[in-house]
Amino acid sequence: MQPVSIDIRKFINDLIEEVTVNLSNTHILIVNIDENIKEIVCDEFILKQIILNLINNAIKFSPEGGQIRLEIRFITKRLEFSVKDEGIGITQHDLKKLFEPFFRGGNASAIQGVGLGLTIVKNYSDMIGGKIKCSSKLNEGSEFKLLIPLK
Repeated sequence: MQPVSIDIRKFINDLIEEVTVNLSNTHILIVNIDENIKEIVCDEFILKQIILNLINNAIKFSPEGGQIRLEIRFITKRLEFSVKDEGIGITQHDLKKLFEPFFRGGNASAIQGVGLGLTIVKNYSDMIGGKIKCSSKLNEGSEFKLLIPLK
């Protein structure tokens, strides 16, 4: 862990530049950052890996033309990063196993991957003292929320 002060807008702008390659004009990325959030203290590499993974998954599991929303806001002494898509969704049964290594949802077999991305997200989230949550509706999309304590 190497916590540093992160200018959140610069961090997100740099991240969007990386993600733009995967968007390739097939998805719309909407970003909303609470205007009161200027800087946070966190391990920048770990935070970047978590958010990149969540956005890339949203792209991978969403139809062309779909919207992906990244929102960052304060929630009672924590910072919440939310990534929401309009993708294939996850069944309630699969949600229980979502962060297990090599787990792939029943409706994700035709989509490339080995089932390690969300396990890594969960482990990184734990490392920074955060929590990762997912809510989803089949064929309507998913929302992943990373909650990290403010220092």
